[in-house]
Amino acid sequence: METITIVLILMVAVVVSGFISRLLPLPVPRPLVQIVLGGIIGLIANLRVELDPQIFFLLFIPPLLFLDGWRIPNEELLKDRTAVLELALWPAAGFSDTRLS
Repeated sequence: METITIVLILMVAVVVSGFISRLLPLPVPRPLVQIVLGGIIGLIANLRVELDPQIFFLLFIPPLLFLDGWRIPNEELLKDRTAVLELALWPAAGFSDTRLS
């Protein structure tokens, strides 16, 4: 029963975060509002979660990067396509080369 309560509270928090992000005078990404709201809920409910830094980056950085990638105008992306492809392909080729040796 406790798990169901926690899941329901978090679902309500996700909905509330949408309203809060629209009401804020500054354009704050919704994932940041959700992280702060989750921290506040954790403090109020006296819940303690310990995150390894690697898990933190795995859980929080991808949604923020996805949001930025989703919002980029197509014209700007096409204008900078050479730099984007270089930054995407060269590091990937370098990392794949070092793992094989």
